[in-house]
Amino acid sequence: MITRRSLIKGITALPFAHHAMGQKENSEKPYKAHQSFATEAECGSCDGPPVAKPILNVIFHGLFIFVAREAGSEKGYVEVLTPRVQEHVYGCGNWYEEYRLRETTYALSMPERRNPPKSLPGCNQGCTDRIVIPNSELADVDPEGGTFCTLLLPFPDSVVPLAPYRAGDCSKDIAQGRARTDSLGEILFRGKDCRYVKQITNLGSAHLFRYEFDSLDSTQLGLSNFYWKPKCNDLFAYNLHLFATSTFEFETPNEAASHSTHAFQKAVDLLPELDLHVRRDHHVCLEGQHCQPGIHAKEQGTLRACRPCPGRFSPPAICDAPSMFVV
Repeated sequence: MITRRSLIKGITALPFAHHAMGQKENSEKPYKAHQSFATEAECGSCDGPPVAKPILNVIFHGLFIFVAREAGSEKGYVEVLTPRVQEHVYGCGNWYEEYRLRETTYALSMPERRNPPKSLPGCNQGCTDRIVIPNSELADVDPEGGTFCTLLLPFPDSVVPLAPYRAGDCSKDIAQGRARTDSLGEILFRGKDCRYVKQITNLGSAHLFRYEFDSLDSTQLGLSNFYWKPKCNDLFAYNLHLFATSTFEFETPNEAASHSTHAFQKAVDLLPELDLHVRRDHHVCLEGQHCQPGIHAKEQGTLRACRPCPGRFSPPAICDAPSMFVV
């Protein structure tokens, strides 16, 4: 079993770790593993409320593509693609009990729900908080099988962006007591298909798929090809975390921005004919958390501190390259 703590400790101890990230061993300032744990206590006031009915929260941290398959039919499902990015690691499991994912396909199983959705809820063209690409405009999706791994899930009852970011400089905005309303889409993206993002004002750096049940126990949940022992937390919810993220912090804003640009391009490469790219010259601000039912504060967004902070569109603890929905 690979936990986040052991992963970080193990990687930083490897002699080739700096070379793997493009850093010389004799540099004055080597790459370092991110340190999110010391700040998680500051998120204590953001715990979500306990749930009245059983729910499963599937939380995606990092870069994914969510594809609606056979929408409108009883057989519809979500195909989740994980773009292959050199600096990323891929994992899944309960919080602090994650295992490394392999290069295969995983399927989430669960009991039947009453009136389950037949598409991705809330993912329509013109959304202001997520990138929605119409499937009809694409020649194909991942035609050459370029993903690291694939996950198959039923359509969720709701989709919620977590740990949102927007255009602006947090330190200046907070100091001057103002809220920024600049269009994030126009600032962050370029390309012929910017029409899909021009209305966006904020984006999630993590996403929540919520499944609601009349009754549920751990024996009714499973993930094929994977060891996962579901646990009901003290908020009476089951939470499954998936990660496609960077392990290391980047030395400079330019390197961090370069990673985000590069990672998003890897996602675009899986969607032939899509001309959409992240600009390297961008400045965004992480917003505060919004409490989600059944999820503790430290689980609700990125792996960094859950508080507004200045910074570029970058890791350290998570890849902020924006995820996309194909419907």
